[in-house]
This record gives sequence, C-alpha cells and structure tokens, in this order.
Amino acid sequence: MPIQVDGPYTHSNLSLYLLTLPETETFTGSQYFLPLDRAIREQSVVVHETGEVGRLEVENLSPDVDVLIQDGDIVRGGRQDRVVRIDFILPAKSGRLPLPTFCVEKRRWGKRGAEADHMFSGSGKVLSARSVRASMRYGQANQGWMWDEVSKLQAKLSSSVGENIAACASPSSMDLSLDHQALARRRQEIRQKLGGLRQDHPRATGLLVAINGRMTGGDLYFSGELFAQLWERLLDAAANESVGELLQFTKPQLDRLPPAPQLADLVRQSLQLEERQLHDLPPRTRITFRHGQAQRVFTTRDAGRAGEPVRTAIEFLQA
Repeated sequence: MPIQVDGPYTHSNLSLYLLTLPETETFTGSQYFLPLDRAIREQSVVVHETGEVGRLEVENLSPDVDVLIQDGDIVRGGRQDRVVRIDFILPAKSGRLPLPTFCVEKRRWGKRGAEADHMFSGSGKVLSARSVRASMRYGQANQGWMWDEVSKLQAKLSSSVGENIAACASPSSMDLSLDHQALARRRQEIRQKLGGLRQDHPRATGLLVAINGRMTGGDLYFSGELFAQLWERLLDAAANESVGELLQFTKPQLDRLPPAPQLADLVRQSLQLEERQLHDLPPRTRITFRHGQAQRVFTTRDAGRAGEPVRTAIEFLQA
C-alpha cells in the first residue's frame, strides 16, 4: 500500500509525522462516523452507568449517523470515571449495547458534585500512555493493573510539571488530573506550535508520534474527514504523553529521529504483515492484529461494510 509520510515536525520533546493515504485506499463509509465526545455533546449518544466497573451500556439515538468509540476514550461522571478498553463501532439506532471499560478513578463509587451518577458526559480526553492502550487492546490488562498505571501516570506528570496534578474534587481521577492548569498550558502551547499541521496537509489521514526522539506509535484513519474530526484529540493526547517524559529529555535525542522515507517503509511493512482476528464485538466491530519485530498493529474493521478498515493503531516496540 503506498503511503506518504511528512515530517518530523518538532516542538520541545514532541515530534510528529503526518501520514497520507492515496484516495484509492480511503473509504467513503468511514467519513460518516462521529467521535464519541462529539456525539455525547450533540446528545445523539447516551453512555449509561450499569453499576459494573468493567461494563457500561452505550446507546446511539441518531437515526442515520454511526459513532466511532476508541480505546482510551475517557467518559466522566457515573459512579466512577471510566476509560474505554477497545474500539467499538456504534451503529445508528443501536439500542443499548455493552461497552467494555476500566475504572480510572479508584476512590469514588457514587455521585460527584452536580454530575449525574446514572450516565456519563464526554471529557474529550484520552488515556495518553500508548503502551497502556495497547495492553488494553491486546487483553493484557486488568483493573488492579489499570489503577496502578493511573497512579504512576499521575506521579510522572506531577514530577514533570513540578506540581501535584491531583484534583481536590477527586484525587484519584485521571480525567480531572488532566484538567490541571499546567497540563492545559502545555496542550495549548503544542496546539499553537503544531496545531496548524493538519491544515498544511489537508489530505492527511493519520499521524505518528515520537517523544524524546523515540517513536512511540501512531494512528492511521481511512478517511481524511474522520482524521480531521479527531486531530485535536490526537494532538492533546500526544502533548499529555510528552509531558511525562520531559525530565528525561535532552536535545541530542532528536538526532535519532528517523527520516520520513524510512518511516513510510516501516508503515508499509506493518500493513503487509500477516493479519489475524483478535476481537469480534457485535454487531459490527472486528479488530485484527499484526505483529512484527519492531511493531504491533491493530486494525478496527467495520463488519457492517464488508470488513472495511476504519482505523489502524501502531505501537512501536522499543529495543
């Protein structure tokens, strides 16, 4: 599969590469997905509390628009904030369907302030650690492990910004921690420096991320329109992840960033690896897995559209 890679574009310890698929490799169906956060804001999707930590129920009220829910999406409220474990295609007029989740707020089980405890709002945030999201996709995570990872991430971010990012309203909430003003300033700084990249590359369909000169992973979408909707979400997640590694950053690390043609070859090789079934989530979500020496590759396919690919997530394995 031919693919164009542009970059790197760097600010501080964060470097981005833009991915562009040829039009012959994109699909019209994936243009019509709404991201979860937008669908919640528009009140076309309701995320229901079930009283089970590992399972919520989600309902698409729209008569004609499907929703793409992605691993790492955080929903706020209910009895505890949750993170989505795995990509899920939510069809229009879906009825209530189960959604696998983990808790990312250890010490609450009840109403918080004025928030509803029977349903959730979209936070617009993502659990930023790519290795954690890959473990969730691959089925290697459990709830105790997730709480440990959240605590480690909060501690790492606090050390990097020199302030305790835990929120008084709920110190164990990963979502509220990401609201801390020091992290918000960093996200705004990254948006100012790198936010115009998608406009400069209007045909782009994905991005790869490097932190401290090391490739961490990326996301490739099979629709430029869908990528455009998700651009700020992806940029903010990369900004948050980069904060956690700032204390280890030195400028010479940037010398090891790979050139764009090398990455284009690696992405092409990744998409040519043998693909096997990993998850099948009715009614329409099918997730496949590829494994190479340098990467793990997860592709979300739409079983309702003959297995058409919607998103491919790449995790680069560090030597």
